[in-house]
Amino acid sequence: MKKTIQTLIYAALILRFLLGEAQTIYIAQNATGNGTSWADAAGNLKAALDNASPGTQIWVKEGTYFPTTCTSCSSSDRNISFFIPNEVKLFGGFAGNESGH
Repeated sequence: MKKTIQTLIYAALILRFLLGEAQTIYIAQNATGNGTSWADAAGNLKAALDNASPGTQIWVKEGTYFPTTCTSCSSSDRNISFFIPNEVKLFGGFAGNESGH
């Protein structure tokens, strides 16, 4: 039993090493990057949330964000909302110069 627990702990540590730190996606209003840093921030918060995997952190620069970009919204467009997936952490109000982990 002790050997099994020890093996599981080693496996978890190895997996943690191989997977590395949790991914952080950077979002800034009207940005057009890929979200890998503040300098290359993405602008679509909804897309970041929709595509985030468990363990992801999304850092949002101060601003106003909408889940859709329609100019003449229909009633179904008005029902679109942000959804934060399980195990995804969303943080907001950043100035856009904070460093990650």
